[in-house]
Amino acid sequence: MRHRIVVIVMTLIILASCAQKKPAGPITSTQSVQLTPYQTATATATITPTPPDAPTPTLAPTITPTPRVYTVKANDTLIDIAYLNGLTLDELKAANPDINPYNLAIGTKLIIPAAKPAQSTLAVPNPTPAPIPVQAVNCTPSLTGGLYCFAMIMNDQEMDLENLTAEFRLTDPSSGDVISQSAQFPLSRLKAGTALPFYTYFSPPVAMNPNVELNILTAATVENGNTNQMFLKIEDNQFIVAPDGLSAVFNGGATLDGEGWSASRIVLAAVAYNASDEVIGVRRVEVSTGLASGDEYSFEITVYSTGGKIANVMVFGEAFP
Repeated sequence: MRHRIVVIVMTLIILASCAQKKPAGPITSTQSVQLTPYQTATATATITPTPPDAPTPTLAPTITPTPRVYTVKANDTLIDIAYLNGLTLDELKAANPDINPYNLAIGTKLIIPAAKPAQSTLAVPNPTPAPIPVQAVNCTPSLTGGLYCFAMIMNDQEMDLENLTAEFRLTDPSSGDVISQSAQFPLSRLKAGTALPFYTYFSPPVAMNPNVELNILTAATVENGNTNQMFLKIEDNQFIVAPDGLSAVFNGGATLDGEGWSASRIVLAAVAYNASDEVIGVRRVEVSTGLASGDEYSFEITVYSTGGKIANVMVFGEAFP
């Protein structure tokens, strides 16, 4: 009997132990898992509010130079009018295409375009065949703030020179800025052994006490036998200076410098000097007239000073077939 009870107890213990064991195999979860992504902080754009009464930007207006009208007076020529207004002769002719430069009547209305500002870009000079002595540059301020400049050059060669071009260079002593302006020459040639000035006008504004120099760009010797131009002999010279010294009237006669010549057009250039022999004025006159060897062309020409009193006047001339 006791043996049977022991067997039953042992059997119950074994069954209880088996009931606590779980079957081997994969474990399947029925719980739903939601992943939350890792977020990187991103800067948010800041909006700057615009005031309701903020002004609207307005572009600055472009200033267009306004041309002027000039009334021709006695003894005026196109080149003098151009020179006194800071223009080249070609610029003045282009603005007045219907004007006959050889028949400029008193009272004629001329359009004077606004002078172009001087350019800071300098042209590269061409080499000259021989050095040309340049005397000191003489400049005179104008009443409007511009600058008249003259520079005498000397042809010390045995041959005449032609195709003479040059530029004046103006340097601001305070900033070092350089501007250039084309120079004008009164005649087409420079006779051997003579001197004539280049001249120009710098439109305002101009720096105070600038450094100015003349740069010769081109100069060519005249080939023998070239008869496209002749020089004039100026005789019977006399001039009268006005009481204020700012103008002078030159009377003289011009003849062809050679035998067997004839000319249909002549050019006269009057140069005014002060007591220090500095050039202070240039006047160029071009005339259509028939002139043969042995004939004399009588003329009267007035030259004006750009600054200072006139002490001497000289006239040079050339003629063309």
